[in-house]
Amino acid sequence: MGIFATTWAYTRLKELATLRRDRLDPVGNVLFAGCLSVFLLGMTLGAISGFTAINDSMMTLGLLMIVGFIYAETEVSSPMMDLRLFRIRAFSAGMLSNLLASIARGAVVLLLVFYFQGALLLDALTAGILLIPFSVAFVSIGPLSGYLSDRYGARGFSTGGLVISAAALFWFALLPTNVPYNMIAAPMILVGIGSGMFAAPNIASVMNASPAARRGIAAGISSTMITTGFLLSLDAAFVVLATSMPLSILQDIFAGLPVAANELNVGLFMDAMHETFLIMALFSLVAAVPSLMRGPKRAHQ
Repeated sequence: MGIFATTWAYTRLKELATLRRDRLDPVGNVLFAGCLSVFLLGMTLGAISGFTAINDSMMTLGLLMIVGFIYAETEVSSPMMDLRLFRIRAFSAGMLSNLLASIARGAVVLLLVFYFQGALLLDALTAGILLIPFSVAFVSIGPLSGYLSDRYGARGFSTGGLVISAAALFWFALLPTNVPYNMIAAPMILVGIGSGMFAAPNIASVMNASPAARRGIAAGISSTMITTGFLLSLDAAFVVLATSMPLSILQDIFAGLPVAANELNVGLFMDAMHETFLIMALFSLVAAVPSLMRGPKRAHQ
């Protein structure tokens, strides 16, 4: 699939604007990668061994490096992240909702794996198979949502997708331990539908709002926001789980090893999972606000 996509893109896609030759931004790359690494490392180590002054200092340093990154990007001629694009309303709204939506859905699969292998004591292969409805729903609704948003505008589809995802995440936060699989698959499919409804219209809106010569930069920023949101989501979920469950059980689940029923306090595990899903649902609702404020109904207006 990768070879086909690369060949097709090289032979069929054409540049729509005269592009300038930008140079690498080493300062921006180091600061951005450094701020994420230091912040997430401090957060993760704090969850494992208990937050100390060292962990708090690492997280504070990470936040300060973000400030340094923003300053550096305004001073270099070829920034890694062209902050001037954020002056465009549809672009900034799309990017902010992209980041928040990624935080909201990034840890869904991780939490469900922990649920299937931790609470239900299933093996890793079975857990993977049970996750298929989420992916199928996502890839099925995405192209349709993208097609319709090209005709009717991105705002309604992207915002509606976030609200649907939030409803599904709230549903997950209310699930008891022993429920039939169809009660788990239903919100899983709903999250996939909501994510698919949001993703394609949102990126189309962002790209349409970007100047033709800067669309490569815009696509890079979008990918960076998604990756950053997923990392923050995974780390936040891990922090909640690690502060609620024995680390030995988490390690066994990560390694795909069976967990003995007498080793796991299912009540504590479910409380942690419900808390995490609730946080993710709130992020999805917050993400709907900038999505709704992205501007005119049609993305190209």
